[in-house]
Amino acid sequence: MNINDIQFPEFEFAGIDAEIKKQQGYYKRKETRNHCCSDESYEVEVDSYGDVYDIDLRETAELIKQKIDEQVKKNQNLLERVIDKQVSGDFKSAEQQINDYIKKFQHEFDCLLKERETRESEKMEIRATLEAEKVKLNEFLNELAPVRASLNNWKPQQIPIMLG
Repeated sequence: MNINDIQFPEFEFAGIDAEIKKQQGYYKRKETRNHCCSDESYEVEVDSYGDVYDIDLRETAELIKQKIDEQVKKNQNLLERVIDKQVSGDFKSAEQQINDYIKKFQHEFDCLLKERETRESEKMEIRATLEAEKVKLNEFLNELAPVRASLNNWKPQQIPIMLG
């Protein structure tokens, strides 16, 4: 039998301390400096040691989503109130327009009834006046018959003239 030794591959683990050192590592930045004896300034690249922050994008996205949901809820409530107010106002306006139309119709109807009553009373007066005039006319006609007869008798009679 040919027995081989078990070989383990080499693994490299950076470790926690190395990761912390890496995140707090050096970085270059530009800094503006002035000459000590003049007003001139110049830029110099300087190695700085600073903190690098690890940002959890999932947590940030969740917080943004929560803020958006809160804003949507507020806007939805505002929109519902605005719609309720608008619908209520529209219904009040429609109700007022209908009431105005009813009042206008009632006024016109009352005017027609009054005009009809006025015409009825005028009709009775006109009828009475016409009846009185008819009576007078009949009296004149009765007086006219003898006058006509008298005029017919008064006419000169025609005498035939002979020429000859």
